[in-house]
Amino acid sequence: MAADTFYDLLGVPQNATTEEIRSAYRRLSKTYHPDQGGTAAFFRQLQLAHETLTDPAQRAEYDRSLRASASPPPQDPRPGPQGQWQNSSQWSGHQTQAGSFSQRQPPSAPQNYRLNNAQPAYRRFLATWSRAINAFAGITGRRGRRRQEVVTAAWITSVVVAIVVVGTLLEATHGFALLFLVILGVVGWRRHEATKQEAATREGAAQAAAAREQATSEAAERQRAERAAAANRDRAAKETAARERAAKAAEAERARAAREAQEAEEKQRAARAAARSGDLEFILRLSPTQFEYTMAALLRMLGMTDVQRVGGRGDLGVDITARDPMGRTMVVQCKRYARSKKIGSPDIQQFIGMAHVHHQADLKLFVTTSDFTDDARSLARLHDIQLMNGSDIEDLARRQRESSS
Repeated sequence: MAADTFYDLLGVPQNATTEEIRSAYRRLSKTYHPDQGGTAAFFRQLQLAHETLTDPAQRAEYDRSLRASASPPPQDPRPGPQGQWQNSSQWSGHQTQAGSFSQRQPPSAPQNYRLNNAQPAYRRFLATWSRAINAFAGITGRRGRRRQEVVTAAWITSVVVAIVVVGTLLEATHGFALLFLVILGVVGWRRHEATKQEAATREGAAQAAAAREQATSEAAERQRAERAAAANRDRAAKETAARERAAKAAEAERARAAREAQEAEEKQRAARAAARSGDLEFILRLSPTQFEYTMAALLRMLGMTDVQRVGGRGDLGVDITARDPMGRTMVVQCKRYARSKKIGSPDIQQFIGMAHVHHQADLKLFVTTSDFTDDARSLARLHDIQLMNGSDIEDLARRQRESSS
């Protein structure tokens, strides 16, 4: 049985698919395996052909070497009918692109490969018959599973014909019984092959599903990592923006405090100037707040300590708090009214309630730029409240200037 190329060695055409090459290799390995009576050298060549033709890169290189080779390929190293090897040279694996053959001599093979009784006659017959069936399948032009079905059908037909021939030579009962057993064996073998094919399909589907699941989990993990990184970046950006806003707010607060301090200083300077002058017309032109600062400056000039302006919203009826030289607490209510508008009893009553009940002050002073009604003065004397009108402010300022000079 001569084999010019790896395709001839496996009994497949050059355009055979990978599945057809594997099927042919499995079929021939069952026949020519060393455990089944085959030779180790030929079985290694079968393995080399299978490895070369099932690998796409090696097969492409091998096909190029076949097309580019000008020298004839090596002959089949399998034994001939007389038990001798067909070629006398060393067996080479496959052609290179230059046309020469790489020396891949089996380690245990002799130089001329001469073996006695290499294969039994029935094995050579089965090998010849297998090549004939493969050639018939190649003629039909089938590929893949269809080709395997054609080969199986040819083998079944051959076995049935052989059984019929044997049945004619034997007794009819024995022949039909043998035929029935053979048919049962073929059906069982076919079912076994179908089961193996189905198991292989399920295994491939399971592997593909596992690969898809792993790819999906990896993609999900990457997405989670990207989302976590984006969240970290957003959090860092928010923290940076918050720090910047806090810094700006602190700077604005410092600027506002500085402005308020400057304004307070300006107000105090103006109040001190107004208090020194004692000009009631100038004092009447002041705002209520500026009037309160002016009275606070006047109290300081009189020797009061811890003088604080607390007027405004929520002042609880008191505009200024202070202490006299003896340490007694004092509360002051300031009213900048026009000369024609006098302080009446209701204003005094409100001041009495807040000064006694809430502030519990030792000294109480009610100051106005206008004057007080008689009822207001009587109520003030009754509750020990000191009163100061516009004329008193001018006299106090004048005496303070005279004492200073």
